[in-house]
Formats: sequence, structure tokens, C-alpha cells
Amino acid sequence: FNTDAVLRMAQVVKMALDDPDTVARAIVAAIQAERNEAYIGWPEKLFVRINALWPRLVDNGVRKQNQQAAQFVRPVSTTQ
Repeated sequence: FNTDAVLRMAQVVKMALDDPDTVARAIVAAIQAERNEAYIGWPEKLFVRINALWPRLVDNGVRKQNQQAAQFVRPVSTTQ
């Protein structure tokens, strides 16, 4: 599912990746249950709930990861 850049970024920020089969099963289950949203994996499920109550707490928690991940983001060109 992921590019080499995503895999390198995940390694740098110590982000665990969900198994594709787990993700696929969760997507199918959400479709079958006619849910509009599905949160897969830990700590993502917890972050969603905490973010609803205290958004700044999650923002501060992932700030360091965002700074580390920035090296994998290509600048967007404004010219064609």
C-alpha cells in the first residue's frame, strides 16, 4: 500500500503500520455496517477520542513527528 518514502518516514518517526489484511477487513466491516467512519489501529483510536476533547494535546504530541516527517514531503510547485 505504501511507497518507499512512506515506509522510510514511518521508520524515522517510529510509526507502526497496520497490516494490509487488517485494514481491508476493517474497511469491509465498516461498509457492511454502513458506518461513515472507521478508526483502525492503536493508538489512532485513542487519538481520535482525545483530539475531540483536547485538540492541542494531540497537536503537541505529534509535532515532533511532523518535523521529522517533513523531510519526506516534496515541495509543491506553484508553476506548471
